[in-house]
Amino acid sequence: MRLKNLLRFVVLLSVGIHMQARAAWLDSEWHNFRVYPRLQRSYDLYKAGDYAGALVLLQQAEKIDPNKRDARILHAQTCEKLHDIACLRQLGEDWERRFQRDPLGYYIVGYVKKLGNDDNQAIEQFRSAIEHVGLHPDSRTKAGRELIDALFRLKRYQEAQATIAWLQQQKVFIADADSQRWNRQLVAAAAGAEVSKAAKVAKVAPEEVVAPINISKQKTVSSKEIVPPPDSQFPYRELSEAMRTQRIIADFYHLTAAQHYSDLEGEVAVLRRENLFTPAIQEALALNLENKNCPLLLQEIAVDADIRETTEHSQMAAAYCASAQPERSAQHFHAASSVRAQAGLQPLAQTLRSEGDAWYASQQLDKAMQSWDASLQQQENPELARNLVDLAIQHPELPSSVVIVTRYRHFLPPGQLALTQAYAAQHRGDNVAAEANFRTSLAESPKWQVWYELANLMRSTGNSSAQGEALSEALKLNDEQSLLHAEYAYWLKSNGQSAAALLHFQRAVELDSQRTELIPEIALLEMKLGQSKAAIRDFRASIDQSKNIQSRNSVSGEAAENQLYAWQRAVQTLEDRWSISAGTQVRLNQGPIVPDGVGISPSQYAQFGGAVDFEAAYRLDPLWDAEHPSWLFARASQGLENRSFEFMSGNTLAGIGFRQRLLADENVLGSVEWLYRNGSDTPSDVMLRLSGSHSFGTDWRPTGTQWTSFNVYGDIARLLREKSYYLTLSAELGRQQRLAWLDGKSTFMPYVGSALAINNDNFSNTAVSRVDAVMGIALQSWHGADPWRAPDVRQRLSLEVRQRIGGNSLDHTIVLLQWRIFH
Repeated sequence: MRLKNLLRFVVLLSVGIHMQARAAWLDSEWHNFRVYPRLQRSYDLYKAGDYAGALVLLQQAEKIDPNKRDARILHAQTCEKLHDIACLRQLGEDWERRFQRDPLGYYIVGYVKKLGNDDNQAIEQFRSAIEHVGLHPDSRTKAGRELIDALFRLKRYQEAQATIAWLQQQKVFIADADSQRWNRQLVAAAAGAEVSKAAKVAKVAPEEVVAPINISKQKTVSSKEIVPPPDSQFPYRELSEAMRTQRIIADFYHLTAAQHYSDLEGEVAVLRRENLFTPAIQEALALNLENKNCPLLLQEIAVDADIRETTEHSQMAAAYCASAQPERSAQHFHAASSVRAQAGLQPLAQTLRSEGDAWYASQQLDKAMQSWDASLQQQENPELARNLVDLAIQHPELPSSVVIVTRYRHFLPPGQLALTQAYAAQHRGDNVAAEANFRTSLAESPKWQVWYELANLMRSTGNSSAQGEALSEALKLNDEQSLLHAEYAYWLKSNGQSAAALLHFQRAVELDSQRTELIPEIALLEMKLGQSKAAIRDFRASIDQSKNIQSRNSVSGEAAENQLYAWQRAVQTLEDRWSISAGTQVRLNQGPIVPDGVGISPSQYAQFGGAVDFEAAYRLDPLWDAEHPSWLFARASQGLENRSFEFMSGNTLAGIGFRQRLLADENVLGSVEWLYRNGSDTPSDVMLRLSGSHSFGTDWRPTGTQWTSFNVYGDIARLLREKSYYLTLSAELGRQQRLAWLDGKSTFMPYVGSALAINNDNFSNTAVSRVDAVMGIALQSWHGADPWRAPDVRQRLSLEVRQRIGGNSLDHTIVLLQWRIFH
């Protein structure tokens, strides 16, 4: 029994670990999906020189995934381009604090210390960056270079020599240029030590040392233009070439250390005059000036690819100094490689890459790509190869692109080449090529993100069926993405598949509770499918979270108010199954005396005389959907004497019927009614009626100071015993004016209209007809609203004048006072 329980515990534990691992993997994939487009776009902006734009996207990416190392590296490079030292410092210290074993933080902090001229701290940080595992080889090389240079600046020569050996033990790549430069500096330092020792023996007074010169206030003049005095004596004439070169190098070192740049220019001018300015001396000059006076270095070191006139290291030093002039920098890098080739050596991969970076910065893309290609021929760099082939795909018009794509496509993961080509085609507006490449990428490596991109493309081209297919395939690969469920739900809804759309909307909210903008969609579909209780619940939830929903949908102002009111009206409509209306109409002027042989029809009393009426209706479950509701109703009408509220004897109408909404504002009614009246051969009769109406603008509006109201009504009826008919058509057009000074919701509406009435319900079956022009004014008020419901009671009080303009009715002018309440 114990063994069985132990086995059960082990199984449950393994399942739990598996589920946790899967959840962690899904979370990582989701972060990668959200970070990827921002990071890619920030790379593009960085390459284009839009560092501020790149910084915004990088900050968004880091909020999504603070542990994204690539984003942090590019963030640091961007801050460097913006010369934002505070940004670099914060990045490095934060990374160093959070990931103490990651060398990236130490490297960034070291770079900040270097920029702040704090060489002691920079040395410690760069040393820590190299000691920890994981730093990119190029960054390790740069950290080693900065470490040694800082030691030289502090004149810690013995420690620098030991550290160079330590870098070799740490397998840090040291470029030939750096190695030779450091060796020369060590030689110069040793020579300087000898000179100092000799000076002590000669007891040179300290006062003889010239004070440093502020070079920022000097006018820069090339040493070629400096004419030395006629009586100048060349001080190295009697020395051998080897001793002369060593002495000149030592002098260069001391002059630069003391910042005596005008003396240095004079000495260089003498050397040029004496034809002794050799490549080795030029190199010593360049290496001494590289970290101290770049303007003077660039003045003295021209772009030169002749091994008889210059050296690789001179051109490299000039290239680094010309970083603010990217085209000249690229030319110096190219010259350095050419000089190396003349010496029978292969160009250095790092030099070629730096040349490519400089060409790129000078916006000469094809030259940059050629240089990067040459760098990759010397040293494999998968990251550079991927970036290069991606750039070549985006710029097929460049001469080097075809060769590069062919050569480096194997560095891309399956499907990546076709995917990049799809994005490039999409950017060009070639949707056909984009679709083909998306499908090729999916054939090589099916990914839900690519299916989603294809779905978006199909939506933009109007191919709805292909869009739905792509979304369905994406969901097969990843059923845990709220985004996919929501997009597929919208597609299903637009294609009339309401039940399926509802399930996917609900699943999307289940996966991501922050997607509150989907709740109104769910409520609308529930209402359409007859799920009234669920629809009421979700409409109320939409009202409660309306500000958040409208913020996510970027809905504001009048559109937001109207949307909120629509949800409130939906709640009121779904909750109230009973509706009641009652009203009265009083004729204010006396009607004509009707001669024998012409009857007074109930239709005439309802339209042109006094009457009281009442109707109650019950909403049934919809025959089709909630947008087309159905009602059963019962109604009654009683005629009134003119200019009074006295019931007219024998003029009563009562019946039951069915009402159906056909469209948004169209209703059709069918009813059976019983008629009771005096003065007829059939005091009681059965009437069959069919009515219809269309209206808009009759409801309250939460926005706007005025709006148009329009209503059209038609009615046809047949008396079964008398075999007579009634026909009525009427239209009303008004302009509702909001009355802000009244409590509640009220409008004042002047209106005009027209009416046609015909019937033959009289002793002689004569057709009695009239056409009226109608004018009136109405005061309307709405009542009963709360935070979750729209008003459910409306009152209308109107004064109306009807003037006969056609027909044979004896009644010419009619003045009516009307009142009605609706619920």
